[in-house]
Amino acid sequence: GQLGESGEWSWGVEAEISLSESDGSIQNGEHDFNRSSGRLQILGPKSQIDFFAGQQGKSFGWPGMYTAENYNQTREYEDIDTELFIFNYRREYSAREYFEISLSHREFTDNYSLFGVVKSGPYLDNNLSYYAEHFTRVSSMNLNGFHKINEQIGIHYAGTIIDDSIPHTKTVYTEFDPLSGKIADSTAEDIAKDYPLKRNFLGGLDVGNFQSRKYTKITLLPEYQFMSSKGEAITARAGASYDDSNRDDSAISFIGDISWKRIHGYKTEQIYISYTEATQVPGYTAIGGSETGGIFKSNHDLGRESSQNLELGVSSEHTNWSLRGAIFYRWDDELTDWTYSDSDTYARSANGVDIETFGVELIASKRWNTIEAIASYTHLSKDEDYGKDSIDASFYALNYAKHRFTLGAIWSPSDTILVRIDNEWRQNQENSLRLGSDSALFTHF
Repeated sequence: GQLGESGEWSWGVEAEISLSESDGSIQNGEHDFNRSSGRLQILGPKSQIDFFAGQQGKSFGWPGMYTAENYNQTREYEDIDTELFIFNYRREYSAREYFEISLSHREFTDNYSLFGVVKSGPYLDNNLSYYAEHFTRVSSMNLNGFHKINEQIGIHYAGTIIDDSIPHTKTVYTEFDPLSGKIADSTAEDIAKDYPLKRNFLGGLDVGNFQSRKYTKITLLPEYQFMSSKGEAITARAGASYDDSNRDDSAISFIGDISWKRIHGYKTEQIYISYTEATQVPGYTAIGGSETGGIFKSNHDLGRESSQNLELGVSSEHTNWSLRGAIFYRWDDELTDWTYSDSDTYARSANGVDIETFGVELIASKRWNTIEAIASYTHLSKDEDYGKDSIDASFYALNYAKHRFTLGAIWSPSDTILVRIDNEWRQNQENSLRLGSDSALFTHF
């Protein structure tokens, strides 16, 4: 609607509610999902203000989804609730110059439960119960913009301040004697290692080195652009980011790219090459829990992760078709991964890994009147080094598709009707945690 009498300002409201539930394709594999959100937007001639508030809750279960085959008769459930609030203001000064600031606050509650039977070792056939509850809070302020110095030179800038904490955390691990139903006794060997007399352990993500953290990040990216009379533009950018935390060492990351772009009628062509560095710090689950007990084994020595990415890409966009492609090589150092070991009683352990990744991506689309087809192909190849031989499988870093094809079509017979079909085939990297086939085919209509 219109705001004020000038007619230059307007406002709008958007609300959304989503619900989903299923009994699952296997026993103890159900899910329940709900989401609600609302957004208020105020739009002016050169500025925009947005308020957003949203809530999302999801409960899901799957036998062995986190613990793989480490226990028998597993039943695993997780309940996650997220609340998010965002304020954003954007002001445009010219065709390219702008300033934007954003404030956000998020509260995250995660409750996890596991029931199963110990399958090996001195506690064979003990019934186990594990329950974990965590509550985290994150507040942030972000600003970014672009300032033009002259027709050829400008500077991109960004800054971020984040404050996070884990004010509540609790874990309870208990084993029960299968005959008496009482809490099981620890072995004499474990008691000699200062384990409790009974198989009952209390803990949380508060046994690490800290339970709160502050981050700051500053990015400056100067740009030089040359425009020709033939509609061609060559743009070169080179800058850096500075990341700091009151709990970790600071780091400087280089950012740079060179691109050529040509617009001719309804055709746009582009070639670019880029080299970027990035860094982040591990989360509380990886560094805040126990290093010797529980279902999730933390690693207090994990530190700042870093990555470097070299990429070459091309694109060609026309009225009725488009084609984009990229080839890249990525180096990850001390990336935090959750791993599995056959010789370890813990199902998931946090470990650092160095990975080199080679990738290719192709995306093509074609439109015929009311029908649009989209096809893509992605290839990934990874070479990893954990610095130890005891790791047998990866839950995340090495759980990926070596080859992935997608084919989809969209039919729009009218402005209010949309029919879509999506197909995906993937050949996954071998992983001992995967019980089924390494290839999969999905169709969604």
